[in-house]
Amino acid sequence: HRDLHSFPTRRSSDLECHYSALARRLGRKGLPILYHPYAYNPKTLTCDTALLPAVQRAKGNKRMLLYMGTLAKNYGILDLLKGVKALSLRRNDFVFHVFGRGRHAVEASQLAAEMSLQGVVQFDGYVAEASLGTWFSCADVFLAPVFDTIQDKARCPSKVYMYLPFEKPIVTCKIGDPYDLLASDGFYFRPGDIDGLAEVMSRALDKAGEWKPASLKFAEHTWDNRTRQFLDWIDVPYCEKRRGETHEF
Repeated sequence: HRDLHSFPTRRSSDLECHYSALARRLGRKGLPILYHPYAYNPKTLTCDTALLPAVQRAKGNKRMLLYMGTLAKNYGILDLLKGVKALSLRRNDFVFHVFGRGRHAVEASQLAAEMSLQGVVQFDGYVAEASLGTWFSCADVFLAPVFDTIQDKARCPSKVYMYLPFEKPIVTCKIGDPYDLLASDGFYFRPGDIDGLAEVMSRALDKAGEWKPASLKFAEHTWDNRTRQFLDWIDVPYCEKRRGETHEF
């Protein structure tokens, strides 16, 4: 871990960084930094009209919560299921679709069964990238939990950027890149607070269909824009970059 953080400062004159926390840390080393996080590709997130009727049938006449990611405890799947159970005691107008696989997939499925979430939770497993745009178009709220850990503070969850062009509420935590990205446009709960998670999910569902971001410009976070920003940055001569300055896009 120490070698990873110190290597660039020994070998580089300026740096490109994909994680906000690391960008701030390396900026203190006195090197110009380009904070250049993840992005999304609009061409791979289109709605497939042939698939749309099947997705609409899976949703039924209810609102859809959607989680995509690794099914592991440290990625929050068990907490999400507990939150969904708490939410189901308040309202029954939603379904929860889970995309992904992982080492705790069986445990998650067992927990859902123990909490009698049949008909509420659907484990869809791996979903092909070509289908994601259709599912995301039909979803009402995206779930992207993060935790107060070194891992989550240091990583840049790619799925959050993939959700952006659909302009739906994103439920997450005030930690790391998701908080830096969404700021006042996020729907936040404290990690481990199951009742708080249920409350925030309910509030996000109530906003479904009418919510719009107040300040976040989703269209700025495409890979085409990231490429242009990177090329513009490397075109600036080193002598014109202020040491310790971090450019954020």
